[in-house]
Amino acid sequence: MLSFYRAAGLLILAGLTATQARAEDLDCTKYVPQIGKTVRVPCNDTPATPPPAALEPQSTPIPAPGSTPSESHESDTRPCFTEENPGTAMRICQDVLNKGSLSQATKTLVYNRLAYASLRIKDYQGALSWSKKSLELTPSAVEHYVAGQAYAALKNPTAAIEEFSAALVLAPKYTLAFHRRGEAYLDIGDRDHAKSDFQAALALYSKLTPSLEALRRLRRRG
Repeated sequence: MLSFYRAAGLLILAGLTATQARAEDLDCTKYVPQIGKTVRVPCNDTPATPPPAALEPQSTPIPAPGSTPSESHESDTRPCFTEENPGTAMRICQDVLNKGSLSQATKTLVYNRLAYASLRIKDYQGALSWSKKSLELTPSAVEHYVAGQAYAALKNPTAAIEEFSAALVLAPKYTLAFHRRGEAYLDIGDRDHAKSDFQAALALYSKLTPSLEALRRLRRRG
């Protein structure tokens, strides 16, 4: 009898563990061009952004043509990338830019950081401005995604679609870019393209909850 109850208990425990694992699987993904991989993140409105290690400038950054920044000055940029509070990060990063003499690679990363921080504090115009500066230096799927998020928040779905599409040209497996573009298509009443994008997102990650829910809503509306 004790063996029976013990076995039953183990089965219940296994079931709970499996349920927890399935719950943890209900996450979103983000494509990180800097490392060439799609990684899992919580489902929310946080834009896909490179991990801190990818954001940090290298110890020997590539100098821009005609510039010879000192190693000590380049090392001063680290707080710009490690500060977690977006408002504080923006002040630090802007101070870094004001000092000048940055390599093009480092300057691009600073612009990236400022665009993302602006988006987090809902300064959407600022996010667009910094994204544009970054893209003028280096093509980036992440920066196009950030710009798309900003345009979507500013109720400009047409511009958002253009930015998400640009992100997908650079990163064809950018799961969240498909989903966000689908939302933008819905905002302009294009249900067919929206459905196609949600399906594309699910083809990359079958448990992308927001896309699953969006398709269910489309089916209910007929």
